[in-house]
Amino acid sequence: MARKNLDRFSQVKPTINFYSKKNRSLMFCESYVEVGALLELEFDPTISRYVTQPISFQLYRGKRKTRYTPDILVKAQDGSFWYEEVKSENKAKSPKFIEDHHFHASALFEGTGVPLKLRISDAPHRCTYRQNLKYLYRFLEHGFDDQELDLFQGVRQPTALQKIHRQLLCRGLSKVAAFAALAQGLLRFDKKVRVDDDSIVWRGQ
Repeated sequence: MARKNLDRFSQVKPTINFYSKKNRSLMFCESYVEVGALLELEFDPTISRYVTQPISFQLYRGKRKTRYTPDILVKAQDGSFWYEEVKSENKAKSPKFIEDHHFHASALFEGTGVPLKLRISDAPHRCTYRQNLKYLYRFLEHGFDDQELDLFQGVRQPTALQKIHRQLLCRGLSKVAAFAALAQGLLRFDKKVRVDDDSIVWRGQ
């Protein structure tokens, strides 16, 4: 993910480029916390599409005119929409932020009918969960054949990932399928523990 400056006349801050598989396009983030939020959206099966820095609003706070740009506009699989503001856990506790967020949420809903939600990213910069998502991201579009699906459905109890790798190899299949199963929710794992051959995994819902 390369860091770049947008056009010098842009109202948007310097950004980080993030390629979205879900949107088939480049998304712009203003912080690594936002990158973590986008990774979460990419892995969320209830999310259809999203766009970052969707639109800027001119709002009046008393007699003072302000500008506000939500971080993300999200469309769910059920057709509903909402805006999101992304913050780290520490910044979300700031009294000033809480006051500002309440004002922005009220103003946007009154003016557009679209809610503004707060997302506190579970994948902040450099955490283990973030590293897991970054690694598994490459496997989100893997297509499974019937043999692979049968094997994953047969995981009846928590099992070491290396055992599933061996079962795949015995069937003439690639162990890539196991990582793809983790990425796509066919297999589950403890998100706070780094994914490797010794990881304990279990069948997804």
